[in-house]
This record gives sequence, structure tokens and C-alpha cells, in this order.
Amino acid sequence: MKGQRNEVLEATCLFAACRKEQVSRTMKEICELTNVHKEDLSKCFKILNRNLRSLKALPSAKIGDHIPRLCNSLDISDQKTISICQKVVKKLNEAQQGRNPYSISAASIYLVFKHLRITKTLAEICEHAGITEMTVMAVVRNADLNIQEIIDSA
Repeated sequence: MKGQRNEVLEATCLFAACRKEQVSRTMKEICELTNVHKEDLSKCFKILNRNLRSLKALPSAKIGDHIPRLCNSLDISDQKTISICQKVVKKLNEAQQGRNPYSISAASIYLVFKHLRITKTLAEICEHAGITEMTVMAVVRNADLNIQEIIDSA
């Protein structure tokens, strides 16, 4: 990690610790907290992770890990609603591989909230997820899910 600024190394260690402890935090969140550029954090994290491979690679965040945190930030604490959102996010992820997990999570929350008539706007959901409305709507448009079927199985 020779040549890296201390701030970048600290941010990288913080991000790695979050990953290791399975605390769902994005690079963007860590960068906002530490005032480090995402490119610097990403580069340093890749080097760290590559060098740790001989020990044990740091696990990636799983799709849906941040659903409870997003729902909580939207003042939704009902465990059944959160559980339904987690099921929808898994189904939606299967259909839309390669998309940003936060986009899929935000779209899942939007679809579930809309179906359950929970009064949160798309703008509110997007603001808390850090995703644009257009991105979420692109995921929603491509979603081919029967939300009621998923809710009934919950």
C-alpha cells in the first residue's frame, strides 16, 4: 500500500472492517464520511483484498443486506414488510443481473410499498437509497414479478 495517503488507508480499513463484520455500507457512504475519492478507495481496497486472498478474501455485500437499513431510514420497522422486501429483492436480482444492488433494493422497496399502500414516495425512497428516480424506474419497468404471489408466500 506504499504511496497511499493515510486518509485513503484509513477509509480502506473502515470499508474492509464493514465488509468483514458484514455491515452493509457502500463505498460511496465511506467516501462521504471520510472525504476520500471513490477511485482512490476502490483502488486501495482492490490491492488490500488481493493481498488478503492468501488469508481469506473479504466477503462481498449480499443483495438485500441493506434492505432493513433502508426500511429503517424510511421509518418502516415492520418485520413482515422487511421480509417481503428481502424476498422481492432476491427475485428481482435473479431477473436483472449486473445492476447496482442499491438500485434493485430501492426498486423492490418501491414495488412492495406501492402494493401494500405504504405512503412513501419514490423520491423519498431514492433519496434514502442514494439512487436516482430514473434508475429505479428502469428497474421497475423491467421487473416481471407477481408481487402478490411473493407476499402470499411470506
